[in-house]
Amino acid sequence: MTNKEKYEASKARVFRAIRKEKQDRVPIAFMTPTVPCVKYADPTKTVADVYDNPEESTDICLDVIKKHFPEVDIVGMLGGPATVSILGSAWISQTRLPGRDLPRDVSAQVFECESIKDGDYERILTSGWSGLKEEIIFQRLGYSAEEFGCLMQIGDRCAQKGIDAGYYEYDTVPPFLTYDLICSGRGLVKFHRDLRKNPDMMKEVLDIVLEDELKAFKGMIKGRAGEIAAITPANRANCDVVSRDHFEKFAWPHFKAFADAALEEGLDIYFHMDSNWTDFLDIFTCFPKNRCIFDTDGATDIYKVKEVLGDRMAITGNISASLLAVGNPDDVYKQCRQEIEAFGPEGFILSSSCSLPLNTKPECLDAFYASVMG
Repeated sequence: MTNKEKYEASKARVFRAIRKEKQDRVPIAFMTPTVPCVKYADPTKTVADVYDNPEESTDICLDVIKKHFPEVDIVGMLGGPATVSILGSAWISQTRLPGRDLPRDVSAQVFECESIKDGDYERILTSGWSGLKEEIIFQRLGYSAEEFGCLMQIGDRCAQKGIDAGYYEYDTVPPFLTYDLICSGRGLVKFHRDLRKNPDMMKEVLDIVLEDELKAFKGMIKGRAGEIAAITPANRANCDVVSRDHFEKFAWPHFKAFADAALEEGLDIYFHMDSNWTDFLDIFTCFPKNRCIFDTDGATDIYKVKEVLGDRMAITGNISASLLAVGNPDDVYKQCRQEIEAFGPEGFILSSSCSLPLNTKPECLDAFYASVMG
């Protein structure tokens, strides 16, 4: 099988899962696999080594996958290590990097620093969001526009390497944050204080942010029918943090606007749902059947996801990150098989919770793969 044939076969398997059609086997997803796979090849490598050499690390990662896990279908976020130094900008926050701000073998961190100041809401109401966003990112936070462009090009090359090697990436359109963007930029405590003190003004502010971000999103998805868009505009409005009334007023319109735009353009949806959504799942039944993936990170009750959304959306397995990092392979295999039997083979994709942990044990990754391939 050529790499192109492998890519088309994997893509078809993913879309059969979304459509709930008969499968030859459950699709396998390796999300953000670069660091775990580089460490699989050479345990002496650190996270900083990978981030410092993203294209070389991508090559090593793909070599490991081809040699040890050739039937993996989805390889997601291969471009992540290339753009990690600007990661915080997605939350209009600072980025702390291993080897620079942190020890060499730990994850990069998003550091909230109250980049949205008193008076900025009034600016949004009178002048819109996009100009202020650029000011915050490139002036207040000190990110470089030139660096942005360079890193995005490297990230695109890394992602293309995965496609050329025959692996599908189903979140081909990145998520656009809205609610979380303002929450992290303002700071969790001050943001919720603002919402409590002046909810009507904050609703208007969030609506303007949505309008500007949605315009950018629509430009990105135009002409991309047949692909998949990732939607995650409000993870901080999950049911462990806010009431249902709050979610429906301030956050739900953002989920629906982004998803509707993608569906109307002919894309399917990958709802990347970090945090706990168990009590809000029924709201998502408004979306058309067999057009969406619901991806959890383990905080949402996956069996409740099946109960509420299982007849209309594909579900990704949420194999425990802690189990993959510090557990034993027998337990990994057992959890994978338990979920495959409960949710598969139709309408199910085997995946880790959110992403493969950076310190995934090689033997646990072997067990994860073996649960499908034997």
